[in-house]
Amino acid sequence: SYLARYLSEKLYPEKSYNVRSIRKNIDIFSNLFVENISRMRILANSYNSSFLQVFQPNIFRKRFLTPGEIKVIDLYKNFRQAIGNFDDIRFLEKNDFYSYVLRKEKFNKKNTHTLNLNDIFLNDKDNCFFSLVHCRDEGYEKIAKNIFDYLNKYIL
Repeated sequence: SYLARYLSEKLYPEKSYNVRSIRKNIDIFSNLFVENISRMRILANSYNSSFLQVFQPNIFRKRFLTPGEIKVIDLYKNFRQAIGNFDDIRFLEKNDFYSYVLRKEKFNKKNTHTLNLNDIFLNDKDNCFFSLVHCRDEGYEKIAKNIFDYLNKYIL
């Protein structure tokens, strides 16, 4: 948050408050994500099971925001700053960050079932989110239906 950053700079001026951009974080974490998928596949195989990786939607990939969702974004832009600065927010609005994971060569060799729900609410006009990534019941219902349909078609 701005307050935490301000207090940190005032109380500990000798330590710089260096924040990585969201682009750099995505690069770092997409490698970790792929490694964790390897671990999940090992675990699933040990139980003779399948593994489905579901990519979670976020509020920045929704074109038609309700007044409540606008308030959520304003809260994070102006007070919480949990995801970086305004450039990072604009980046998330324009990019599907899961595409970075999907482009990783190691990921493509994992042969993992994936369901990318990042844009599930892209053209939705209903109030789906109550935080950046957490949904209201109607949003979770739509997510659950998509997962069920995927499982029926590809796994069950």
